[in-house]
Amino acid sequence: KLTSLIDQLDGCGYLLISARESFFESQEIKISSQAYLMPQLGTYEKKNCVIMAWQHEQRKHFISKYVDVNHLNFNSDDICSDIEKIFDNDEELLKNPFFLTKIIEWYFEDHEKVLKIDSSLDSFARIQRVIEKYIEREAMKKWLDRDGNQISTIDDHRNVLGVIAEELFRSSMLRLSADELKICTELALTASHAESKKIEIFSDKIKIHSVFSVVDNQYVFSHIQFSNYYLAIRILDRIKQYNFDDLETFYTDKEIPKEVVTWLKWLLKAEILDVKRILQKLNSKLKIGN
Repeated sequence: KLTSLIDQLDGCGYLLISARESFFESQEIKISSQAYLMPQLGTYEKKNCVIMAWQHEQRKHFISKYVDVNHLNFNSDDICSDIEKIFDNDEELLKNPFFLTKIIEWYFEDHEKVLKIDSSLDSFARIQRVIEKYIEREAMKKWLDRDGNQISTIDDHRNVLGVIAEELFRSSMLRLSADELKICTELALTASHAESKKIEIFSDKIKIHSVFSVVDNQYVFSHIQFSNYYLAIRILDRIKQYNFDDLETFYTDKEIPKEVVTWLKWLLKAEILDVKRILQKLNSKLKIGN
């Protein structure tokens, strides 16, 4: 389709194609791109584009456009101030354009466009909801087969990203190769008894997952909140199995960041477990940051 479109341009005009850096790092994509980007007429060039962190003025401008396009009867300045107040302790989320767009969608999510951010939600609940919306987009809108059918569930992503977060934590370089991502994916989905076809497709796509950034051909989470949240999720899964020997094996060599422990404590509140006994056990076996 792309080649056909370029042919139709007949050397006139410009075609701008954009994607995440990790997308272009895939060897298959590199090969395909070379084939696509060889028009009979004209030339092409590749450039890196860095999206800078959005500050107050950029946020206000975007919200103003959103209000205008959707014909909303709200003051965009007031909305921006309200959102910044709600996420006062998590401003890094608002600096990320995609996180901000998800937060704004949440803000106006019902049909009457009534303000929906629940002031009773604590900081962790708000961040969790933003992260889940991010993953929901990946699972339900982007990871599709050729017929447009979903090839993974949100739980699949949760399990896989938990295993990857644990492996990143254990890694001395705090980075993983594409092969290591694939192995983590296979381990996580095999443990959850996924079908072999799903494991194969998921393993092939994991390196272009939107939660990762590429640094020197190695993969890291693009935002610290992903890393902290999914590591806490992974530890929680191990705790729910009451397998403290494995926890000791995997987590005694390094100190668990206090941000991860705080997430873990918050997640444990929703579980029907003996939290006091678990925390005492964790304190006795693991290195926990102050």
